[in-house]
Amino acid sequence: ALVYLTSYLREKIPGVECIVIDAPLEDLDDKEVARRVNDFNPDLVGLTGLTYHTPYVKSAAREIKKLLPEVPIVAGGAGVSSDPADVLQENAIDFGVLGEGEDAFYTLIKIIETGKDHNKLNSVAYRNAEGKVVWNKDHPLIQDPDSIPFPAYDLLEVEKYFASPKR
Repeated sequence: ALVYLTSYLREKIPGVECIVIDAPLEDLDDKEVARRVNDFNPDLVGLTGLTYHTPYVKSAAREIKKLLPEVPIVAGGAGVSSDPADVLQENAIDFGVLGEGEDAFYTLIKIIETGKDHNKLNSVAYRNAEGKVVWNKDHPLIQDPDSIPFPAYDLLEVEKYFASPKR
């Protein structure tokens, strides 16, 4: 999923730089993930995980926010899609992208860049002025799957996946 998202962003935002840190594959704790993210010095951090990864996503977000307090953190994947209120209870997570994320994430990035109001953005969860987690309707699904570029496999050391005992 992240390699699809990255290829989509590369097509939409020329020159965008991304890294993928696969914490479960490499058995990284939240502090090591935060250190690697800090070393990359991003303008935005995206975290993803299945529902059972939610506690780890929250703790990684907390550690990253300690090192990069001004950098927006966006959660995506099944965990936030199934229960955005739970994931965004973690104050270190600024936004959640729900469901099919390519277009919603790209649009959120553009809104963050311009400082425009994100409150009307579909498929994005956030905390309102009162601190309540809210989200708008789902973003329409991509009608032509072939419009998504080939995954950005160059960001992965694919051999690690074949050699992993977790495979």
